Amino acid sequence: MTSALLVRLRDLLSNLIDANEIIKNWPESEGDDANVHKEATTTLIESLHTVIRSLKRVEHKALGENGSDNQDLRKHLTEAQVPLDLLELMDHGNNLNPECFRKQLIREALRHLAALRRRRNALEMLGKAIEAGLNKKDENERKTAKNAEAAKVVEDTSKGTKRSRDCEVVENSDEPSSKR
Repeated sequence: MTSALLVRLRDLLSNLIDANEIIKNWPESEGDDANVHKEATTTLIESLHTVIRSLKRVEHKALGENGSDNQDLRKHLTEAQVPLDLLELMDHGNNLNPECFRKQLIREALRHLAALRRRRNALEMLGKAIEAGLNKKDENERKTAKNAEAAKVVEDTSKGTKRSRDCEVVENSDEPSSKR
């Protein structure tokens, strides 16, 4: 690249940085005072016009039709691969600058992370509740089984007692019936 093009590119970047700083340091309005925004907007518009002029100077030098040197440079610039990260920064939407877009992406990522943490906590709580419910169900089933065994033992015992009484009654039939 020629030194004139490098100087123009440096001027363009400097002007872009100045415009970015104006946007970053945008003043807050106090009450109904619109003069603060009027002055800031005027400064921003002037800065954007400077950026446009710098960009036109770079385009004229880089993409001009004069000489084969510019044709080679033009071919090189049009065939150059742009990194994906740079394309994502450029595709920021809503006319925001890339710095604001980056901050929004970080906020969105943090919001998604918080939502995933809440979902994980909810699933852990649900798992613990299900486990506790299953343990309680197993415990109830064990108690029911023990109660059924105890009732069977009592029933067997009571049947055995009745049989022995019946046997006693049959054997001792000469006794008075009040014992029965």
